[in-house]
Amino acid sequence: MLNFGLSNLNLSSIVGPQSLILTHQQNPLLIGEMSPMFPTNNQGLQEAAEWGALLMDKQKLINQVGYLAGFDSQIKSFLKSDKLDESQKQRLQDVLDQVKALKEKAQKMLAKQDLKSEEIEALLGEIEELKENASEVGKEVLEEVQAAAEEAEADGAGDADDADGTDDADGVDGTDGTAATGATGASDGAEAADATADEQTANSNTQIKDEAAGIVGLIYDAVDGFGTKNEQLKNTIKQINKNNIVAVFDIWNENYKNEEGTLVSRIYDDEPWYNGGNDYVKHMVDVFEEKAKELGIYSKLIKEFTIVNSELNAFWNTDNGKVAAAMETIYKTIKNTEAKKVQSIKDAKAKKEAEKAEEEAKKIQEQKNQFRDDMREILGDDKAEISENVKYENKKFVIRINGKNYYGKDYLELANAIEKAGYDPVQYLKQKALNKAA
Repeated sequence: MLNFGLSNLNLSSIVGPQSLILTHQQNPLLIGEMSPMFPTNNQGLQEAAEWGALLMDKQKLINQVGYLAGFDSQIKSFLKSDKLDESQKQRLQDVLDQVKALKEKAQKMLAKQDLKSEEIEALLGEIEELKENASEVGKEVLEEVQAAAEEAEADGAGDADDADGTDDADGVDGTDGTAATGATGASDGAEAADATADEQTANSNTQIKDEAAGIVGLIYDAVDGFGTKNEQLKNTIKQINKNNIVAVFDIWNENYKNEEGTLVSRIYDDEPWYNGGNDYVKHMVDVFEEKAKELGIYSKLIKEFTIVNSELNAFWNTDNGKVAAAMETIYKTIKNTEAKKVQSIKDAKAKKEAEKAEEEAKKIQEQKNQFRDDMREILGDDKAEISENVKYENKKFVIRINGKNYYGKDYLELANAIEKAGYDPVQYLKQKALNKAA
């Protein structure tokens, strides 16, 4: 809740030395600079009591002027916050204008010579009413700012979770209206988080593909032509891991499968099972096994893994064709599973966004209906409709008149805002009225 505190004030500079409390020798009940000739009879005592009561009321008003000065200072400071949207600034500025007006009124009243207690009491009532309103507005604005920050943080966390889920599968391919200048909202934060997550995912996929392309290029260079660059082949195969293995097989198949055969069969062509070929394939099958377990499909591929491991561990002769075929099946199954996972994440995110948009549209329509109903009741016109120039943005109604936006959380607040600016609410907020909104 907004903590509007009291400010120190030089009271003598406001009301002059006549406010100083003095004691008169002739009549100790008399305070202030007043006639020392008051008699001590009943009439004199009554007059002295009334004068004392007036000075007490003046002191109350002086205290309230100090309170208003504190309000003034704190609202000005609050208005400098970059977390406020234009609607919130408008509401705080309205309160500030009222505070300034009452403070000036109180200062002028204290300077009067013939001041009466009734006048002070009336003004004190106005000040109390303003204090309640100011506290309510301040609390409301703070709650809105806090809610917007929490919503943006929650959306950002959700987007980060979505991004993490997508990274696990790396390696596979409101209503219309005038935007409020400088306004920030939770929706903007969520959109920024979405864009960041998508960009990070795209960058990660690109990096993995580039890495895989380099590996494939080195493998092909090692086995192409006469002889084999064994050290290069061994070191390159070791760079294959669970994050890039699918991309490695993808790129090999896209560029060399038609002429060279599958990656596994091409390695066996250059390096037979008895001359290190099984060692290269063993590394790749271990990586595939790790990936399959991570995706929860190892049991689905148990037949293929059994074939490969059985051939690799055979005492005599490895069936290269069986191994190559089983490895292609493992690769394709893992690739398809990853693709389905990525699509599932996208579908879930799209569904969540659609549900959120639907709920938001429902809330917006409810707010518009309430705005229309309030307008009808206030104007006494059950046929009145909202002007097409009134928009609903960032949970506020806004209308642009002569190049300036005016805001309100409901009809009454928006009507008061444009009326304060010198415009007729009916003319601008009611449909089919003479609209001059720019």
